[in-house]
Amino acid sequence: MFSVFANFPFSLSNAGASPAKVPDTADLLQVALGLAVVLTVIAVITWLLRRFGGMNASLNGKLKVLGAISLGARERAVLVQVGEQQILLGVAPGRVQTLHVLNAPLPETPNSLFSSALELDREVE
Repeated sequence: MFSVFANFPFSLSNAGASPAKVPDTADLLQVALGLAVVLTVIAVITWLLRRFGGMNASLNGKLKVLGAISLGARERAVLVQVGEQQILLGVAPGRVQTLHVLNAPLPETPNSLFSSALELDREVE
């Protein structure tokens, strides 16, 4: 029984098989364009996810990350707005700590620097 299946692939390859086709320029161009389309779609999806699904997402408008700044290799200061109150948090691996509760909310201006806004709050106190 094994001898019947041992010659099976050879019997198919010899039965009227045509020689292998060498890909020409049109075939290679079609493959290259298909690959370019797939890579472009991946790049667009990645950009959309970063643009609309990032860290600035809101939770029903009650919780927002207003800004963040790196303080070290793995430490960050993050300004969070919860309702009408803004809180400055220190974030490190395995630990989140309240650093400061702001007396007056900082204005949300896209061109202001996070560190300069913190300096203004220090002057108010």
